[in-house]
Amino acid sequence: MDVQPRVGVYQPVLDVAIDLGPMPPVVRVTECISAVTGVWVRSALVAGVRLASPPSEVGSPKRVSIRHSLVVRRMSLSSPWEALLTVAAEKSAPLLYAGAAMVALQRLLQMVMEWQRHRLDVADRRLRIEAVQLLRQHATEVRRDGGPASEIEPSSEALAALVTLAQLPIVRAEIQSEEQTD
Repeated sequence: MDVQPRVGVYQPVLDVAIDLGPMPPVVRVTECISAVTGVWVRSALVAGVRLASPPSEVGSPKRVSIRHSLVVRRMSLSSPWEALLTVAAEKSAPLLYAGAAMVALQRLLQMVMEWQRHRLDVADRRLRIEAVQLLRQHATEVRRDGGPASEIEPSSEALAALVTLAQLPIVRAEIQSEEQTD
């Protein structure tokens, strides 16, 4: 699969598709969304993102947590679960950072896709070791591409999210421009 991230003048949009199986229980959909949120937080931190929302009516910017900055533009709950995800930011400077985080998230999802293709049945202990290695490799690649120089160790939340995602076949993770999503 050849996936080319494209971040233009518009808000970055990530097209994600994850196969949850036929008639997935709502709990499985919830786990999937929580896992994507978990790897979003990790990707944003690795990319050095600190997001703030647009100024409120009073004129002072309010902080938006990284967890709440990823928003759904469009979503289908059928299987595969499909979503167009974007960032809750309107100003150009935060969008540049958000674009970097979105590319980092897309890269991590693609790494999981590759990992899924090449691994067979793996014991839970081995899966966690591989998840830690994958998250460290992801941080190294983001740093190599101009991200922050500091090492960020994988949190238990990021590891749990990655282990959950590893068990759900990721079908698509592509960055799209805003005009492609209309």
